[in-house]
Amino acid sequence: MQFVTSIVNERGQFVTTVVVASESEGCYQRMARGLVSRFKRAHAPAPKILYTDNNCCR
Repeated sequence: MQFVTSIVNERGQFVTTVVVASESEGCYQRMARGLVSRFKRAHAPAPKILYTDNNCCR
């Protein structure tokens, strides 16, 4: 099974959408590391807080 996970900023704007194989902690850790590295490559401050909300759209 695959899950679509959208990442939004503090203004509710979509930063990115990714497909993960499961809602496991490992998948979210890899996704968070990728997101932080994306900010670093852009020479922008990385997010200080990342949180998840399961079942928000069901």
